[in-house]
Amino acid sequence: MLKIDNGKLLVFLCSLSYCFYFVSNNFIFSLIPIFLCLREVKNGIHLLGVFFLISSFFLMIDFYNSKDILILGVSTILLAYRFRFVDPLHVLKYNSYAIFLMIIFFLFSTPKDATWLDVISFNNRLSFDLVTGKYINPNPLAFVCAVCSLGFIFNKKYLISLVPIFIMLFTQSRAAIVFFSLALIFYYVYDFKKILVFSFLGYAFYSVLKDTALGRRFLEGGDSGRSDYIDSYLVLFKDNYLTGYSIRKLDEIYFNTGMTIDNMYYSLFIRYGVIFGLFILFIYIYLFVKSIKIDDGYLRLRVSIFLSLIVYGLFEKSFLFFYMAWIPLSICFVNLKKANF
Repeated sequence: MLKIDNGKLLVFLCSLSYCFYFVSNNFIFSLIPIFLCLREVKNGIHLLGVFFLISSFFLMIDFYNSKDILILGVSTILLAYRFRFVDPLHVLKYNSYAIFLMIIFFLFSTPKDATWLDVISFNNRLSFDLVTGKYINPNPLAFVCAVCSLGFIFNKKYLISLVPIFIMLFTQSRAAIVFFSLALIFYYVYDFKKILVFSFLGYAFYSVLKDTALGRRFLEGGDSGRSDYIDSYLVLFKDNYLTGYSIRKLDEIYFNTGMTIDNMYYSLFIRYGVIFGLFILFIYIYLFVKSIKIDDGYLRLRVSIFLSLIVYGLFEKSFLFFYMAWIPLSICFVNLKKANF
């Protein structure tokens, strides 16, 4: 009889739920991991209480800001408590298995405004218009692939990791490639042989791709207009820096200007104001700092994931706004029993 480890199965089911949310945009799927981890409420009641208080304050300003901060806090805290006794490598591996199934689904879809030949020759960035009606942007797609490949690489499943790596490259997302590279560097920083191998592979990829559109995106630099967008939003931020802006107001700005904020920190302050924004960020940094005091053999793994997500937030919205980062994030917090404010 096949014996299924409950912890591994739970990781897979939670990850699969987020994958369905990613594909369908159906909010219900984002709630499934919360229900699967409900038994941890009593353990994390002090941290959950903090997020409930913040959410209650923003309920007076904007329902969607209130909802999003509550879902973020409840999901990340419950997942961290639920998976704290599961091998972190297994968490990443079974998360990768679920994402890999979603990637296979994408491979049977037609790229948006391009053929597969256009994509693999780097003439077009890979994105999808799914039959579900959801548009899959290249940047979040690349991040999901980066997370998937890292989970396989850290578990020494190198061959299967090549599939999400190539999909990531076809998206031409610089931010995701930086996140992926930093995670490997942070994890293998003391393993000279691994660093040598990855450096050789990286150079080989660079030599092949330097004359493609992807290579030019790195070599020619530029920020795709991000700095101009941020400057425009900073003007708004100065007018309402204490409580931030409602989702409705930001959607109105996007509809009129087409400007988005591809930066986790600016997004945090624009939506929640400087005081609450800093406090929300502090909670996660605090939990991480408490956890790095415990070296259970996975310290390098936790450091590599968390620091890479922090850097990724400079270019994209990262873990504070993107649920596909929440399961990798959950392994970064292990010293939760003593995490009292």
